[in-house]
Amino acid sequence: MRTSNRPFVLAAAAFFIVLAASADLHAYLDPGAGGLLMQLLLGVGTAAVVALRLLWRRMRRGPFGGRGSDKARTEPEQRKDAGSA
Repeated sequence: MRTSNRPFVLAAAAFFIVLAASADLHAYLDPGAGGLLMQLLLGVGTAAVVALRLLWRRMRRGPFGGRGSDKARTEPEQRKDAGSA
């Protein structure tokens, strides 16, 4: 089941519109805030890499999530039987 990301997109758009419309904030960013932003960016980047990696594995595995076809599982058994005969 696919969920819609429309509320998130609308909230992000509203946030950036309000941010762009503000005139002068007089905000102070101390070194701790810079470290926090760096940590946030590294965490989001790492989460994105892990999510893409898991998605790629699911796409490669196929729609049924098996490790291989039944044919691939039975071939070694057939080879053992052919060698002993």
